[in-house]
Amino acid sequence: MGCKGVTIYRDGSRSEQVLNIGKVKKDVEPEEQAEDENRIVPRPRPDTVMGITERVKIGCGNLYITVNYDDKGICEVFTNTGKAGGCPSQSEATARLASIALRSGIDVKSIVDQLKGIRCPSTIRQQGMKCTSCPDAIAKTIERVYRQQVELGNWPAVPEFAARPMPVPAKTAPAEETAPRRWHGDGSVGMNFCPECGAKLEHEGGCVMCRQCGYSKCG
Repeated sequence: MGCKGVTIYRDGSRSEQVLNIGKVKKDVEPEEQAEDENRIVPRPRPDTVMGITERVKIGCGNLYITVNYDDKGICEVFTNTGKAGGCPSQSEATARLASIALRSGIDVKSIVDQLKGIRCPSTIRQQGMKCTSCPDAIAKTIERVYRQQVELGNWPAVPEFAARPMPVPAKTAPAEETAPRRWHGDGSVGMNFCPECGAKLEHEGGCVMCRQCGYSKCG
């Protein structure tokens, strides 16, 4: 056949080589291959997104919640507690997990139902709050953004979720109106008992606070 000889070099034995078969694909068992195909992986975050930032009053101060979305739906959630402190690590963890779940195709209703209604002692002590905790505030903001996009016709509605009316917070009187009062000699009115548990309030540092349940008029 006119063939004089064939030389085979081991891969990597020479500094320069003209032929490389590439990487050898490892044999994968059928069970492992099926498991990899069924694994849920979040879609990548797009380079450009749109969103809103909402300020929510919580027990520790103000919570700033940012919800970003693209043409496929809500893709990420950010939180910032500002100067008031609070629980930034907990709210950030909740926002991160919600972002991954949203980009993985989990429906908005399931995420909102899991987060809504979680209660925090620092929030439920104060009257007139529109949320019961940081996760509850995040859930309500996600739901509000979703409803706005559905009303605009940008996203399809999730059954039994988009038609559900948003809860209207009940109007509650301020703590000063519901608590027992006492009259001072100069005609001014001040609180004498805690509006939460009814224990006697104590004046400390220019504010009134309850030693029984931790209520403070200064927030």
